[in-house]
Amino acid sequence: MKHKFFKYTIVVTTCIMLSACGSSNEIDATNADTLSDSLKTIAKDMTEQERQTFSQDVLLVYGAKRDGAEKLNTNRLYSKDYSMLFSAQGELAGLLTEIFQDMSLKASEELDGKSPSNIAEQAKKIRQDYYKSYKQRLKNNNKSLVARLETDQKNTIA
Repeated sequence: MKHKFFKYTIVVTTCIMLSACGSSNEIDATNADTLSDSLKTIAKDMTEQERQTFSQDVLLVYGAKRDGAEKLNTNRLYSKDYSMLFSAQGELAGLLTEIFQDMSLKASEELDGKSPSNIAEQAKKIRQDYYKSYKQRLKNNNKSLVARLETDQKNTIA
């Protein structure tokens, strides 16, 4: 009886320890090193296109937290290939260490424990909110422009 209990205890303890380690498919943003390592681990099984999309999404989520969504650089919303995040060498590696350090400090909550699909969902929402806000700003600017034109037209005709 003691032998079965001992085996059961070992199995349960092992399961608890493994579940506490987290998934290798989740970002660990505890610090710059764990962030870098977890991103590389996640990206190693991705296609080149998936790595590009994932890197864009990670940097977009980070940028939105760091700078505020309203101040986003629209180039980050799509288009650029940031997959060097996963394999930088030389001087670029030093720069990435600084970026990872900043990410782990300023966007830990947004990145830590998230899977690529979680990050993709966050990035999609950021993009949607950005474009919705941008569209509203354009409407407001157009209203202002129309009002000025009408005023100029009245002054010119009068």
